[in-house]
Parts: sequence; C-alpha cells; structure tokens
Amino acid sequence: MLSYLSAENGFLKTFGNRCLILLFLAILVRTGGELGGKASALGISLDITQGAILSVSPILTLLFMTSLKLEADNLREARKAVTSDFENYKYRFGKNPVIWYFLFLFPAVESLFFTYQFVINLIPASETCTGFSRLRQLTDFSLLSGGPSMFCIGDRAEKMPWIYPPLQSHIYILCTAATGFIGYRIARDWPKFRGRI
Repeated sequence: MLSYLSAENGFLKTFGNRCLILLFLAILVRTGGELGGKASALGISLDITQGAILSVSPILTLLFMTSLKLEADNLREARKAVTSDFENYKYRFGKNPVIWYFLFLFPAVESLFFTYQFVINLIPASETCTGFSRLRQLTDFSLLSGGPSMFCIGDRAEKMPWIYPPLQSHIYILCTAATGFIGYRIARDWPKFRGRI
C-alpha cells in the first residue's frame, strides 16, 4: 500500500511539474521582446523564440499527456494489485469530483492557448500583422507551401520558424482535442485510483 501511495504522489508531482513547464512557456510566448535564449544538446544549438515555442508546444503538450496517461494506467494496475475488490470499487464510490476534471484538463487549456496564439500571432512574414486575416491561417491552402513567419507581438521576423498554415493549424487543433480527450479519460478514471482500501 505504501508503494502505491508513493507512486500516486510521484504521478501528481510529475503532472504538476509538466503543467508548470507549460505555464512558463505560455508566459514566454506573451512577451514582446526578444527572448535571446539558446537551447543546446548533443552539439546542436537552437535559438529560443516565441515562434519556436508556439511551433512545438501543442505537440509537446500532447506528448506530456500521453506519457501521463501511460503512468495513470500503471497506477490502475498497481491499485488492482493492492486491493482484491477492484471491480466493485468503481461501483461503491459515487460521482467523480469536478476538481479532477479541472486539474487534468488544464494541459488541454494550455494547448488551446498555444494553438490560439499560433493562429493569431504567428503569421507568414510576407503579410502584415494589421492587414492579415487570421481566418486564412485555418482556410487558405495557398499558404501550404510554407515560408518564414513573423510574430505579431513586437513585429519580429528574425529567427522565427517556417510555418505551414493551414495544415499546421489543423494539426495543432487535433493535438488540443487529443490532449483534452486524454485529460478527460484520466479524470474519469481517477476515482478508480483513489479511496479507501
């Protein structure tokens, strides 16, 4: 039982840390100035810009939630090992408290924020921030060939990644939906991990 509780505690810590990382990235995205940071690994150095953060964050959020779902499934199996009446457990305990949905759907909200910022603030560099219709980020397939981007908070075009709207926008919307679905599944199953033994 003690090992199960420490595993559950470790899961919640991991979940909280990943949410804080995503929140920190969301704050960085809303800054208008140059970030000026570099990330390096294995001899490869990358400039960290708001555009780079927006280009990876919805996918990163989905990967975080996928790994957390695997950990949550492992917790369920560990719970089965420590309780003999696991099948009856889900029927004995009533409704799921709403707080679990708020908690486990938080990464989906962050992914929605990143997707929204991508559509609103990261536009093709050939356009102007004031004259560009953001609806084109979702519907104009003539932009699909890709090109350099411009970040509209501060009108920065240097060191911004290439973007491929609308396909990239649609992929991010799907990532957000998948992240929300995984968060819902974890929240729905969470009472199976908790309670009296």
